[in-house]
Amino acid sequence: MSFFMEPGFDYTITIPDPNGDYSKNKEDCDFKFPFDEKKKPVIILFGWAGCIDKHLQIYSQIYEAKGFMTIRFIVSTKSMFLSKQDIIPISEKMVRVIEDLNIVNQPIFIHCCSNGGSYIYQHFAEAMKSSKKQFRIRGMIFDSAPSRTSTTSLAAIRRMVNQSKYFNLVVALFFQALCFILWFSELIGNVIFRRNIIQFEPMKYLLEEENKFPQHFIYSKNDKVIPYQDVEFFINKRKSIGVEVSIKCYTDTEHVRHYPMKKYTYTQSIFNFISHCLDLESSMV
Repeated sequence: MSFFMEPGFDYTITIPDPNGDYSKNKEDCDFKFPFDEKKKPVIILFGWAGCIDKHLQIYSQIYEAKGFMTIRFIVSTKSMFLSKQDIIPISEKMVRVIEDLNIVNQPIFIHCCSNGGSYIYQHFAEAMKSSKKQFRIRGMIFDSAPSRTSTTSLAAIRRMVNQSKYFNLVVALFFQALCFILWFSELIGNVIFRRNIIQFEPMKYLLEEENKFPQHFIYSKNDKVIPYQDVEFFINKRKSIGVEVSIKCYTDTEHVRHYPMKKYTYTQSIFNFISHCLDLESSMV
């Protein structure tokens, strides 16, 4: 495992042991993938806003237990909300990281956590358009995402602070007011200098995304941060433009807590999705 820090983001690359036995682990029993060992999937994970690596690693270990290579990306909260112009060079650097790994012949799956991970993917996908290499992205997993940010910003900020109820509310209100002031200042600056306005609205941009690979959604009707109605609206919209969609909907799990609370079914839904996508690729060869 290799950990790297860059201005505004950090990333961790985990390469499986070529001699390791990944045929079985305690979370997925004896699930087996029908793929060539030399072409194992690579998983790119984008963390939620306020995420730290040791928490995102919990999710990458799902894939590492099967011998998959993983790359975990985490963008600083400052670059997501306060210095939003940073996300463009950050996403370009992320693409270069993938290019340098020379994994173009392996199928790639992307795992986004919450709106923060969806926002990173939004700009990563845009940066990929300028790459000289063709990425073999075969599927995408949304965990607790996406949603309209206007309906979830307060709840998300309160969850990031993770203190007492009233302290969270005060800090969330202050932070949202600060974001509004900075956004307004940025808007004026963008008008004066004629720069593009970057908004934290991943759902708005991903609704019409041109990539049409299959997408898997894991969400909950008990999520207090991301309304399930937003996720289902997004799902139906993607279906309407021809994207193949699968879902795993819970009724009692919390935001970005589906895996800790439902490890077996969460893992199975992901592995079934990846297996199906690999079958689709094999049928097209």
